[in-house]
Amino acid sequence: MLLRLKYLCLQRKDGPINAIIRNRIPNIDLGLLCSIPAIWLLVVVIATPEYALLISGLIASILIYEALTYRERNIYGLSGGLILSIPSIVVVSFLVFIAVPSVYITISMAHPQSMAYYFAVLSFLPLFGIGLKFGKLLFPVAVDRMNDLYQVRIKKTDSDKTYYEALLVLLSINLGTMFLYFLRVKTIPLFELIRSPGTYSKLNMLRAESMKLLQVSFVERYMFSWQMEILFPIGIVASLTLFVLYRESRYRNLFIAFLLLGLFNNSLTIAKMPTAAIILMTMVYIAYYRQKIRFRFILSTFVIVLLFPYLIVYFVSIPSVRDPVNILMAILLRLFIIPAEVLFYYFKFFPGTHDFLAGRSSKFFAWYHPEGSFNTENYVMKQWWGKMDSTGYANAFYMGNFWADFGWYGIIFSTLVIGVFVHYTYQRILITSDYQKNIIYVTFSLAMLVTFSFSFISMTFTILLLTKGVMVALVLLLIIRYVQFHSAGKIVHD
Repeated sequence: MLLRLKYLCLQRKDGPINAIIRNRIPNIDLGLLCSIPAIWLLVVVIATPEYALLISGLIASILIYEALTYRERNIYGLSGGLILSIPSIVVVSFLVFIAVPSVYITISMAHPQSMAYYFAVLSFLPLFGIGLKFGKLLFPVAVDRMNDLYQVRIKKTDSDKTYYEALLVLLSINLGTMFLYFLRVKTIPLFELIRSPGTYSKLNMLRAESMKLLQVSFVERYMFSWQMEILFPIGIVASLTLFVLYRESRYRNLFIAFLLLGLFNNSLTIAKMPTAAIILMTMVYIAYYRQKIRFRFILSTFVIVLLFPYLIVYFVSIPSVRDPVNILMAILLRLFIIPAEVLFYYFKFFPGTHDFLAGRSSKFFAWYHPEGSFNTENYVMKQWWGKMDSTGYANAFYMGNFWADFGWYGIIFSTLVIGVFVHYTYQRILITSDYQKNIIYVTFSLAMLVTFSFSFISMTFTILLLTKGVMVALVLLLIIRYVQFHSAGKIVHD
């Protein structure tokens, strides 16, 4: 392995480095592989033996993933992040929000189940990489056509005018869904926050009642969630792309309408992530379009994205704890530590406090059990806080629920399946966009950016599929693909 790594890093005339320069595709994965020995030596010298050992295991996991996927690094590797590849987004999000913090969690918790938790985290990258490879076998991708996606400009298509008309329909649907939401919710948390900013406990309850505890049919509940999580993001990105391509006032007005309505709709429940997601998506679009990322832009994006969560935490907190530093630290902990910590508690309580559930935490298997489904998220929260009357939810990385259900069998099988599914989702985007950086590719890659990053590391897989609207996006891609062939008088064979 080390000889191969040295060979890759030192190649000259006809090696990978010159090939990258010729094709203008930065090979971030090669840079990572070349820097890993130095990083490992630095860790061994500086860190304590316990941290050095755990970090070494994490480095080994990364090396295994790179060995599995290096030939497809433009799809699965860090290099794929430059073109918003969904597998790459998943890997980077996992490393930042789960893998790296898990080292600290494993040592700080000092629990008998800590090592099971640590090895489960380490298993993700190898198993996910194998799942991606299986996905590529089942749903082939033309890797040689990926180079076109690294071009600077977004391409126009003959169907852009049709997409504009479809966006008008989508805007009408969103407006109708918003009107229905106003009819169903007695008190809007955002309005109550403006009207009575001092009712802290009431605001927290209204937030839960406005979505999780809303007494509506399951169809309406999904409609409200899809509008927030996928339909407004699609409308925002697609209309912005049309304006960037054509600079016409009608596209500009459509983008402004989608953006303002999306921000307003996603802030109604005063939930922090949906509104921050739109802001992050828009800022990433700017960087993606310019193909330039500077430190000043990264810092500005970080501040702008955190502004709404900061304001919400500030206004729903009692005055005595409204210290700016404390609020900022709470937000950073929620981003970089809590996702990995919550996952640990699933390993702590299953099977220590409760036996494995054998599928009861998922509605896919719960019908088989006479006892019915088991509210795993609420159970973990009760045990964690020590409050048996708590109505909170400890939402965790998908591994938590599969561990609670089936232990190691659940983790191994689910990670392989998720690898296949993530590949399939990205394959649908590539095929529907014809491997071109056009409105389809940009819209669906960016619209699902937050879903496969922040939501992926803190949600169960079924929530991602249904509540977060991944299945809706896939259905839309299949419809667009069908229309493409139907309009050309062809038969779909992909």
